[in-house]
Amino acid sequence: MEEGKKRKRWHEEKAMDLKMKASYVRRKTCIKKKAMELSTLCNIQIPLLFAHTPFPFVATSLPRAELLFC
Repeated sequence: MEEGKKRKRWHEEKAMDLKMKASYVRRKTCIKKKAMELSTLCNIQIPLLFAHTPFPFVATSLPRAELLFC
């Protein structure tokens, strides 16, 4: 009985981890898309340095709210 509860809990935690990762990827993809749209509209190149920080261009380009709430 105890083993079954542990297994169920483990599966619930794994499912939650996957949901959180999927949510992060969706947000990151949306931010990249908005950056590309902005660079196309303004005819400028914005460096997408997402390896270092998810919001490298917030202060100079789009408003923070527009990036965060895609």
